[in-house]
Amino acid sequence: AAGKQVTCVLTDMDAPIGTHVGNALEIAESIEVMRGGGPADTRELTVVLGAEMLLLAGVERDPDAAAARIGRSLDDGSALAVFAKIVAAQGGDPRVCEAPAAVLPQPRRKVPIVAPRAGNVAAMVADEIGMAALVLGAGRGKQDDRIDPAVGLVLAVRPGDRVAAGDLIATAWCDDDDARLAACRARVLAAVHLVDHAVPPPPAS
Repeated sequence: AAGKQVTCVLTDMDAPIGTHVGNALEIAESIEVMRGGGPADTRELTVVLGAEMLLLAGVERDPDAAAARIGRSLDDGSALAVFAKIVAAQGGDPRVCEAPAAVLPQPRRKVPIVAPRAGNVAAMVADEIGMAALVLGAGRGKQDDRIDPAVGLVLAVRPGDRVAAGDLIATAWCDDDDARLAACRARVLAAVHLVDHAVPPPPAS
């Protein structure tokens, strides 16, 4: 209605995209993608969305060429260089691109959340994982809640993975509030569904 071209991209949100959930954690993962690494699904989504932007802007006309151009910008460092300029222009510290852990806020504790039993990961409920991070302070439950940019979750499993009892499911980046940690752990374990039968890995999105 506003005279703009629009493309809709449907993504599979049956499980979280990527492995990092939380403010500073997601920035660190984004930087890793712009270094040519990062989780495969995060990179894939970045390439797909970036290619659509190039097509809509008329910079590229062929979808494959657009995707290849985005992929090259991630692999050759040019995307990260532009991101560093954006950070600096907004008063941030561009050194975050070279040493994220030295610049981004760090948590007081990193606590493992482990599998209570052996099994195969059948599902990871994405919104419940998000709520588990919110419980730690990564988001607001009500308007006046304070967000802690350092806290969140780093996921260690994906649907289709096999785990033994005691294997790492996720690491909680948290403060010293044991009640928050307990609530987060309960939500993560409820969100990660373990079954005894084999589970095929999900198809590429």
